[in-house]
Amino acid sequence: MCFEDGYLAWASELVGPDRLVLGSDGPFPLGEPDPVGFVRRAFGDAAAGADILHRNAARMFGLAGQEAGAWKPATPA
Repeated sequence: MCFEDGYLAWASELVGPDRLVLGSDGPFPLGEPDPVGFVRRAFGDAAAGADILHRNAARMFGLAGQEAGAWKPATPA
């Protein structure tokens, strides 16, 4: 958990951006008010930002290969 882009960059360098995921304190008003914007400001268009914002979580939940926002719930059989 960090609220300074320098700490996020340091964590990315230390463990690699493939080991970081976006999180929030929602619905509680604690921490960063715009966590997606925070990651985008820290990494710009770099692949590391996309990893942190969605690719790592998609891989962790077995959804790798799907585009962000393309997930659809399974239809019960």
